Amino acid sequence: MSRRKRGGHGGHHGGAWKVAYADFVTAMMALFLVLWLTGLIPKGTKAGLAAYFKDPTMFQKGTGVLPGHDNAIDLNMNPQETIVQPIDEANPPASTESVEADIQQALNSGALWPYRDKIKLNETPEGVEVSVVEKAHDVLFGLGSANPASQTTAILKAIAKQLKTVSNHVMIGGHTDANPLTRKDGYTNWELSTDRANKARAMLESFGLDPRRVAAVRGFAATHPINGQDPFAAENRRISVVVLKN
Repeated sequence: MSRRKRGGHGGHHGGAWKVAYADFVTAMMALFLVLWLTGLIPKGTKAGLAAYFKDPTMFQKGTGVLPGHDNAIDLNMNPQETIVQPIDEANPPASTESVEADIQQALNSGALWPYRDKIKLNETPEGVEVSVVEKAHDVLFGLGSANPASQTTAILKAIAKQLKTVSNHVMIGGHTDANPLTRKDGYTNWELSTDRANKARAMLESFGLDPRRVAAVRGFAATHPINGQDPFAAENRRISVVVLKN
């Protein structure tokens, strides 16, 4: 009389614990990797990340810092929360009042005097803003491009010479008027203003500005007009260099 074999599947569940263990090990490796990378982040960058997660909307006003700028931090956050590390402890940043007075003197009788009608000086919550503005028939860049005019090169060279007298960090911004670009490739005033700001950064650095002092490069398009009554005014097309507070 033959015996029937009893069916059973108990032997097929022996490897389930290996899958669970592998998942656990992977999760632990990911945790330690995150902790290690977090320890390498500079304090200034941590402050920026913390500000972003507190209120991400504050980073939507500008296009942010251009990628590839190693020492850049995004200053779209509240200026009071911005942290920049001093370059040289023996040469501390100058006060806002001192920076403004020196630039005003350069406009009155110094290196900036020849360009006084194209430069506007203004104090902002972030620091002292030096704006190079266009005139109706005296452009800073080629139409719809980031190719600087010869006078733009001369002005930025004079500004770079002035900036070398202090150690403060600077923020460079590009601004357009409200006329939209009519390009089929989707290139807008946001890209144009950012490209112009980055071109200005490269020119300032070529004229002697320490690259480590550049805290941010931003494009504002037409969102920060000088002439709010006429968003299409030529003076709204400009490059701004903000000498940041200490």
